[in-house]
Amino acid sequence: MKYSVSIDVPLLDDGLRFYRDALGLAEVAQPVATYVILKCGNSEIGLIEKSAGSKQAKGTDEVRRYERHWTPVHIDFHVDDFEAFLAKAVSAGAKCEQKF
Repeated sequence: MKYSVSIDVPLLDDGLRFYRDALGLAEVAQPVATYVILKCGNSEIGLIEKSAGSKQAKGTDEVRRYERHWTPVHIDFHVDDFEAFLAKAVSAGAKCEQKF
């Protein structure tokens, strides 16, 4: 069985800068210009460009927004050196809201 997670990003290049450059995930495919598949261990992460303000689904007036929001679903990445990774992530576009 293969597992994958798809993540909407407002700009594919910015999403790649974080997931590829900061996390070191390798691109394995780009089936269309707005979708990239990255290898993440035994799983895959798909990044799909969906612009801010675009409708989330047919039949709803809800639109995508990418400012800070709460969601019950998130991905945890466990790293060996937190401080080194944090610096790399911030340089790739992440924002440090709080250090535990």
